Amino acid sequence: MKYYLLALVMWSGIHLAHAQQAAVKVLTRAQENKILVRWGVDQPLEWQRANNNGFILTRITIKKNDQLLADPEKKQLVRLPIKPEPVESWMDLVQQDHYAAIIAQAIYGESFEVEDTGEQSEVSRIVNMVDEMHQRHSFGLFAADMSFQGSVKAGWGYVDSEVVKGEEYIYQVAVANDGSVVSGAGIAGLNDFEPLPEVVNFMAFPDNRKVMFSWGIIPYKGIYSSYMIERATDGKNFTAISKTPIVDINDKTGSASTAMYFADTLSSNDQKYQYRIYGISAFGERGTISKAISTQGVASVSTPPRIHNYEFKTDASVVLFWEYPKDAEAEIQSFEVAVAPKDQGDYKIVAQQLAVSKREFSYSKLEASNYFKVYAVGKNNQKMASQSVLVQPIDSVPPAIPQGFKGQIDSLGVVQLSWKANTESDLLGYRIIRGQDKDEDFIELYDKAYPQTHFTDTLSLKLSNKKVYYRIAAEDFRHNISDFSAVLIIDKPDVIPPSAPIFSNYELANSAVQLEWINSTSDDLNLTVIKRRKKGDVNWETIASFTDLTTAFWDRKVEKNQVYEYLVMARDEAKLWSNPNNSQITIAVFDWSAVEIIKDLQALVDREKRMISLFWRTLAKGETIAKIEIYKNKKGEVPTLWKVMHAGQNSLNDVDLDINSEYQYYFVPTLNSNTPAKAISLTVQY
Repeated sequence: MKYYLLALVMWSGIHLAHAQQAAVKVLTRAQENKILVRWGVDQPLEWQRANNNGFILTRITIKKNDQLLADPEKKQLVRLPIKPEPVESWMDLVQQDHYAAIIAQAIYGESFEVEDTGEQSEVSRIVNMVDEMHQRHSFGLFAADMSFQGSVKAGWGYVDSEVVKGEEYIYQVAVANDGSVVSGAGIAGLNDFEPLPEVVNFMAFPDNRKVMFSWGIIPYKGIYSSYMIERATDGKNFTAISKTPIVDINDKTGSASTAMYFADTLSSNDQKYQYRIYGISAFGERGTISKAISTQGVASVSTPPRIHNYEFKTDASVVLFWEYPKDAEAEIQSFEVAVAPKDQGDYKIVAQQLAVSKREFSYSKLEASNYFKVYAVGKNNQKMASQSVLVQPIDSVPPAIPQGFKGQIDSLGVVQLSWKANTESDLLGYRIIRGQDKDEDFIELYDKAYPQTHFTDTLSLKLSNKKVYYRIAAEDFRHNISDFSAVLIIDKPDVIPPSAPIFSNYELANSAVQLEWINSTSDDLNLTVIKRRKKGDVNWETIASFTDLTTAFWDRKVEKNQVYEYLVMARDEAKLWSNPNNSQITIAVFDWSAVEIIKDLQALVDREKRMISLFWRTLAKGETIAKIEIYKNKKGEVPTLWKVMHAGQNSLNDVDLDINSEYQYYFVPTLNSNTPAKAISLTVQY
């Protein structure tokens, strides 16, 4: 049998996307003296329309006497379009063939529903409940696979008996008067005839009062659309075990099945049965019957063993003892023993095919913890396990101290610790502890034994400690813990700037500024610098630097009557600088050495009136005063020009005050002769 084009679409793959053009699918089958042709439309709406319009079947002879024809002969096999036969003519067939009844109902039924009866349950499971048209289409084409006679009556099949050996034909099928459906074609000749094959990989798996069957279907795809299994008790008189053929309900486009399964229920485990199988083609032909296989049901294991005791022979071996009813031995073929290091772990079989009379077993490869199970193995290889029993040999010896403990830290504070693996067979893991200071208590980094030989820890680099301390110990399954290793000390990368130095005082004398400060408290301080700039400038000038603990400096390179900003900064061994924001001071430098013009500058504080009254006396000395500029500031703040007084004025009141504040006043006179005049200052506590 040859299939030169696609095989007829089966039930599970019949629904092609409507975006594709509908087409007629054709398959052929050569028999000894005739050729069978079947076809179907692959989309529901076009399928219904084609049933109404009918099909045109054309045969094209392309070979004669096994030679290709230069001019193929074309013949329409049926003069009129092939359509479903009238519903009355179906009556006899549907009484004998319920698949033909399904085809008739799909074509002619007013409504289409398939009941889930015992006989048709296999069919009703084939198609999900979708709209009625899809049901008619799917069930109709599926039933056609089961009944070639029904296909012929439906106008979907044809038997060509006017064929000759040595000739080969193309059978072309088109929908009459409908060019929207693509025609289909198949090729066949009598030379293509082959007997339908035997299903050779038919296997039976007995169980308690049932048998499960399995057979591979890949070699038979495109040949068989269903299968039938038969049973006998005498090896001769076989009867089918199902009322309907067995179909592959799991075969889907993109995930094709490779095997099929079916179960037969038995009334007794004592009766021996013979089974055989044959396939049924899409043309309703029976395939070659397979060789019979013999089997019978086997009783299930109903009783589990019970481990009731164990005895240590040495420190490394144990004898298990279990119980099992004598009258239940007939259900089993052997015992097995399995062991695992954890109760929920993977059990490893350590003894197999122990006699059914056996009730003890010796085991000599004990670990720190051993969970044992005994399995009763049934005659169908079904197993039933005992409850697990924990066996632990006595062990009070701790593992060795881990060796090769080392670590390194990166710039982000990530610490990588590693060590050599211990060699003890009962090793559970390692305990890792850390201290931020060598004198403080260490804390555990993992809440149980750590199973690997490398560990990642993360530290905060913002903490002030410069070093971190680690120790490690080993632990076995009996929770014996070794002594801790020597302390591993790791230097943290320095990312914390030193604390900022702070100006504590200053003095003005002889047109020079004396600065005093409190040094940084950082223990890795290696440099202190003093910087200066005129108020309003952007850039700083370094005017002094110290590598010792100096805390005072005279700045003698200042100009008179200028306002300066000073900055003190510290640097540590990691070349990190302190924050400059809190280490600045502003100082006004006035000329105190010129002609004394203002004398007896005094202040009167009146808290009731919230006022400070300033009084002074001027000395002429042959000079006339052009103006007096008065600067004011709270102590520690920048002096700013507050008032300008003219000649003849010797007092003023200040009412812009805050309680409990100390104010500084600077009087800077200017003479008409431009002779330098001495400035004078006064500090007042309000």
